[in-house]
Amino acid sequence: MTEKQLPTHLQKIFKLLPLGMDLPITGTDIEHLTGLDIRTIRENIRQLIVDYGIPICGGRDNKLGGYYIPQNETERLAGVLPLQRQYDQEHKRIHALLTADLTDWRKYRDV
Repeated sequence: MTEKQLPTHLQKIFKLLPLGMDLPITGTDIEHLTGLDIRTIRENIRQLIVDYGIPICGGRDNKLGGYYIPQNETERLAGVLPLQRQYDQEHKRIHALLTADLTDWRKYRDV
């Protein structure tokens, strides 16, 4: 099996990611250190996860918000649970949009 090499632009972000969730790095910090905008950083992190199989979690807690590479199952789950909640909410939204009556909503506008 041939291993993929990380492109330079992804290595730049990957090397900044701490091991473990104790001291995560924020998107803003990555932005300052790399000069990349936050959208590019998020896309690059998505690539690292999806295309290269690197387990990068993002804490969404105000105190511990930021990206990190989990070192155990507890840290992995701490990073996955917020994503699962977001997925569940997005699924509800998609279902509501697909099943909404395309004319019934007008009653709220005609008040």
